[in-house]
Amino acid sequence: YYHMRTLFIYILIFHIFFLSSIQAQRTIQEKLDSLTKISDTCSDFQKKIQLLNKITFGYYGIDNAKGIEFGTRALELAQQIDFKEGIADAYNGLATNYMNTIEKQKALEYFQKAFDINTEINNLKGQANNLGNIGMYYYDVGEFSTSLDFLFRSIKIFELLNDKTGIANQLGAIGNVYSDQKNFIKAIYYDSLALLKFQEL
Repeated sequence: YYHMRTLFIYILIFHIFFLSSIQAQRTIQEKLDSLTKISDTCSDFQKKIQLLNKITFGYYGIDNAKGIEFGTRALELAQQIDFKEGIADAYNGLATNYMNTIEKQKALEYFQKAFDINTEINNLKGQANNLGNIGMYYYDVGEFSTSLDFLFRSIKIFELLNDKTGIANQLGAIGNVYSDQKNFIKAIYYDSLALLKFQEL
């Protein structure tokens, strides 16, 4: 009886989690569909690009092919009107979606392009985010030393901006890298710093 009851509870928990996940995905999809309709009728090119970039990021982890499709549209339109910030965001969105595909190498190329443009327009927060993303790319492909270099560069800029969320996120990422390197003392140290920084928010 005990084992049957335990099994029943596990099955019930699984179904609740599964149904909640489906509902959450439906809600996200509805929001993306709504943003798509707005972008289709938007006559302000800069706002249209910003909407397309938002949709691009929204599809990450849900439908990366769709994310790449919208990111490409955003990039082409931003390039037509030479909207630098929009171009950088489009490259960043494309790169983020490519991280989940077999063409992962394109993610590094596009993150770098986004960084170059953000450097050109002196967008420090954009630069910090791009460096962090490049760091996570190298983490994902197992190049831990290079990953740490980029993550620490990202933190330096976030510190200049006093961006506590950015600092905390990168500290947590550094903790993950050290954990994968089996350097658990440093992993715990940086995870603790991340937690303290999040508590300041």
